[in-house]
Amino acid sequence: MIATSAGIRHIAHIDRFLGVDAVLSPNEVRRGDDILAVVVWGRKETAEAGISYAKDIDSPVLYLEDGWVRSASKSAHSRRMYSMLVDDLGVYYDATQPSRIEQLLNLEGAEFHAMCPDEALQYAAQCRQRLVDSDITKYNYCRRARIPQHNEPFVLVIDQTFADASVRLGGMVREDFLHMLHLAVKENPNANVVVRTHPDVVAGLQKGYLTEAAKSQGITISAEGDNPIPWLKAAERVYVGTSQMGYEALLCETPVSVFGQPFYAGWGLTDDRYRTPALSARRKQKRTLDELFHVAHIELARYINPVDGSEWQLHDCLEHVKLQKDYFAKNAKEFHCVGITPWKRGYIRQYLRSPDGSVSFGTKPRSRHIQKDVLPVSKSPTDCLQPTQPISDVVPPAQPVSDVVQPSQSKSDDTQHAQLASKAVDATWSFRHFNDDSPEGSEGASAQKAPVYRLEDGFLRSAGLGSDFTPPGSLVVDATGLYFDPSGPSDLENLLNTADLSLPQVQRAQRLRQRILVADLTKYNVGKRVKRFAKPAVNRNVLVVGQVEDDASIQKGCTDVSDNTALLQAVRLANPEAYVVYKPHPDVLAGNRKGAVENPLNWADEVNTTSSITAGLEWCQELHTMTSLAGFEALMRGRSVTTYGLPFYAGWGLTDDKQTCTRRTRRRTLDELVYLTLIEYPRYLDVQSGEFMSPEMMLSRLEEHRSVANEEVHWMQRQMTKVANLVKGCRYEP
Repeated sequence: MIATSAGIRHIAHIDRFLGVDAVLSPNEVRRGDDILAVVVWGRKETAEAGISYAKDIDSPVLYLEDGWVRSASKSAHSRRMYSMLVDDLGVYYDATQPSRIEQLLNLEGAEFHAMCPDEALQYAAQCRQRLVDSDITKYNYCRRARIPQHNEPFVLVIDQTFADASVRLGGMVREDFLHMLHLAVKENPNANVVVRTHPDVVAGLQKGYLTEAAKSQGITISAEGDNPIPWLKAAERVYVGTSQMGYEALLCETPVSVFGQPFYAGWGLTDDRYRTPALSARRKQKRTLDELFHVAHIELARYINPVDGSEWQLHDCLEHVKLQKDYFAKNAKEFHCVGITPWKRGYIRQYLRSPDGSVSFGTKPRSRHIQKDVLPVSKSPTDCLQPTQPISDVVPPAQPVSDVVQPSQSKSDDTQHAQLASKAVDATWSFRHFNDDSPEGSEGASAQKAPVYRLEDGFLRSAGLGSDFTPPGSLVVDATGLYFDPSGPSDLENLLNTADLSLPQVQRAQRLRQRILVADLTKYNVGKRVKRFAKPAVNRNVLVVGQVEDDASIQKGCTDVSDNTALLQAVRLANPEAYVVYKPHPDVLAGNRKGAVENPLNWADEVNTTSSITAGLEWCQELHTMTSLAGFEALMRGRSVTTYGLPFYAGWGLTDDKQTCTRRTRRRTLDELVYLTLIEYPRYLDVQSGEFMSPEMMLSRLEEHRSVANEEVHWMQRQMTKVANLVKGCRYEP
């Protein structure tokens, strides 16, 4: 296919969206190339050049537009999107001409049923309910809804930006918007009228149609840019011109009065105040809500995984958006990160990002204690409507725009201060800071201690070493402690002690574990793959896994045995007849970290430095370790594990433990341990795209990148890669 617009060609996975090998510019086309179509973007000015070019070469035109569920990116114009509309007839918001969505909705009887059979309609109903229940909208990087709590009902009037193409081509002019507002007030004398406009209008970046009229009449204006779905669900009625919010209000089963000619009007679902004879002649059928949803969200829209470009169905997209929103909710705090090296800051911003939060970095803690007289406030010009009862963890704006009407405040200042302060938290890497109870600079603070979040690499980290500045694909964000510190509880330990899992969760863990085994994946996924070790076993095969000796898991989790030499000695003493293979840690072999053993063959029968850890796990019957994650990986493969320290997987009835922890009282099955450790506890992120991932998606990414990480490279090339990773990490901005 051909796109005259460079913007279209730069859309991530545009070839996958269109189902072609490539999307070329006119200059890249060669004689004999099979040109399927010329693609243009909606009714933009740039589309005219593409349409003209298509006429010149006698090619059909495909019209592209953002899908109904576009992204969860901070940038509304991100080139990485979840869905796209592809129309070979026209553009859905252009009521002056037919479009594919209109044609499909106009199909009759058996023809429509063939396109939308009963099972498809049932699927549409399930997806629509999932979308509404999860508050999924078009742009999903938006703050949680801040709906004023009034005793009386409210109606919502949707403003739009001046001269928007959907307004112009949907039959609306300024007077129509003013008439719509007038009728909303007149028809709802017992309801509060709220005009929802765009934040850019209040900020002065764009013009709207209703701002001045609403202010002059004392009508409440909502310009937060917060999630519209809760507003649409709570409203008694929605008044709209041509905005997609009218369609979303329908999906929420809220009555909609339409004053323009959007694609969802004219099918018997809306209160249509203005219909041209031409439009009435084209839109003849009466459709149910789920029939409309099926045509719009399933037949017209296409879905692509933004991480790897694989094809999605609608439910895949909705689950992915739900995952992003879940992490946004967890991150709805003001993180101040201390002790974070510059190369980590870019990806940590991504892991902690939220439209309801913020991330900052410094060398000193902002506050180790909550203070009532020092409070973070938001002074954004778009923070102009305050809720009377703010949703938990959402900071109400403290400085509204003066000429925007607001509801009165019912919360006391002290309550609002407490909510503001509850969002401010310090974070650090591992135990670099906040290791005691001292206030660390919070002179005059109250006795209430602020929470500290500790960050650490996850268990399925990357296809490359952290010491080579390879960014992690998983991260632990722990509000209680850290999983490798048995001196106190952690979020993981609390989960293992208290969480009750359902059968589907356990089954998911079992499938995940099997995928890890089949794919032969581990934490770092480096090292040459060798099926067997060099020498055959003569008795019991025992694998001893070395570690970095100054690693915090050893410093905090080991007593009698706390270095690799002592570990080898203890294993040999307890297993004199076993065939013992010692495998050093890859960071130690690389010369990056401490942990070398002098003369390891004094206690081991063999030292293996070339095989992957998973090759050793297949070879051995037993694994002995201080606190290494390899013990957890051995458990997943059904091996016996002996621990000489107190790693997170010890103490639950699955290992032979030389140390004990009285806090760990629950007995766990292997798959329960896997679920809580690999699914519930860490978070996963594709750093390149900025998308949060499921652990299953993370496995696919590791498989994709592992072959590159396992290639033999020259020492100098490896150092150059480290420098490149370091520079990229320091410069990276999400």
